[in-house]
Formats: sequence, C-alpha cells, structure tokens
Amino acid sequence: MTLNDIAQAIKPRSASFPITIRELSKKFGLTPRTVKGAVQTLRGRGFPIGANRQKPYGYWWISTPQEMEAFVRQYRSQAMNELRILQKMVRINYPQLIGQLRLPFTDPDGK
Repeated sequence: MTLNDIAQAIKPRSASFPITIRELSKKFGLTPRTVKGAVQTLRGRGFPIGANRQKPYGYWWISTPQEMEAFVRQYRSQAMNELRILQKMVRINYPQLIGQLRLPFTDPDGK
C-alpha cells in the first residue's frame, strides 16, 4: 500500500458518494488512525481531498471551485478553533506550570 493507492481509491469519489475510513481501512489493511494520517499527508502534498463530517461520511476528491471553497471554510474554522483552544490553555495553565518548575535557590555557602 502506498499513499498513491489511497489517493486512487479516493479520486473517483464525490461529496455525495464518499469513501469511508472504514472502507479504506479494510481495503488496505490499515488502522483508521493510519488512514487519517495518510490523508493528512496527501493533503499536505496538495491532493484535493475533502471530507464529510455529516452523512454521507467519508473522503472524496474536490473537483469544483464550490467544493474547494466549502473545504477551505471548514478547514479554516477547524484551525481557528484549535488556535483558540491553544491560546486559552496556555494563558490559563502556563503561568502555574512555570511556577511549578521553579526551584528555590540555596547557596551551599549559606550566603
């Protein structure tokens, strides 16, 4: 199994008839996590792979400007949400964690 094999399995699919992670896992003998990682790698290389998070679930090949625009909106929203979570977690927790890492300095000479 290569990344190209996964891309070729997704390529004939459309938003209305996507291929599920389960189907890809079964077809290639991979775990769902491995399939997701492969799709992420393909996207990182510029392959136009969309995903439905509502029925019908699965991956499909982006083939129109409208599909690409919908993908961009979804992916941008997801990225912004992740950044908001990161910002909040750091703002709330990091100062306390830094405090936990500080050790009192004791001069061995008692000075």
